[in-house]
Amino acid sequence: MKKYILILLLVIGSFKVLSQVPNSPILVLPPEEASVVSLTPTLEWQAVSGADCYFIFITTDTNNLPTLEVCMTSTNSYVVPASTLAEDGLYYWRVQAHNSFGWSIPSQYFSFKTVSTTAEGCINNIIGQVNNIVLESSLSANQGTILNNILQQANYQLSLSHEFYATLYLYYFKLRVRRI
Repeated sequence: MKKYILILLLVIGSFKVLSQVPNSPILVLPPEEASVVSLTPTLEWQAVSGADCYFIFITTDTNNLPTLEVCMTSTNSYVVPASTLAEDGLYYWRVQAHNSFGWSIPSQYFSFKTVSTTAEGCINNIIGQVNNIVLESSLSANQGTILNNILQQANYQLSLSHEFYATLYLYYFKLRVRRI
């Protein structure tokens, strides 16, 4: 009988140890499927109670082992180092928390897309966002066309190295958006 009680206590004790492994982190920034202009974005998650460090995975494919950053930090945020990400890339990231009892189950994956950091690239990203708003029926096709034409004129002026005129077109774009 003592043998069964001892085995029962060991089993209960092992469940207690397993239950003290930290919870999975909850990812915060950048939000799921975000477009990120910076090539050194800050990844942020909710701090996990009792966690002493976190393991960050960044990958281009969730079906394989991480191909990029795999690092550890003691805070609930991480700045991706320069030269790690490329423009117009799709990246997935997740985090695991650690304490003296072991590692948590990894968080879910969040994805983000890096976008061009040039002025022309940023304007093209805005054109894409205007098109998305038109598709969602939050903006008429006519209004979307007007806004996109203004942005294309700004891009054209930039291609001619006429920053002043490009700035005027962007200011005009801003005024048109406020009127909508």
